[in-house]
Amino acid sequence: MCGSVLVGEQKDIVITGRDGRQFKPKPNSTGNPGSMLTVVTDALPDKVQQYR
Repeated sequence: MCGSVLVGEQKDIVITGRDGRQFKPKPNSTGNPGSMLTVVTDALPDKVQQYR
């Protein structure tokens, strides 16, 4: 069984890791049902969260 993830809205977000490297979110990704996904929400735009 497989699942898919689709970003509903594109924004100019750059994520800076602890080591200083920068990442841009991918617009589409795949994941297994129940897997944890990295998410940036409008409610907390400065925080990277994990959702199931």
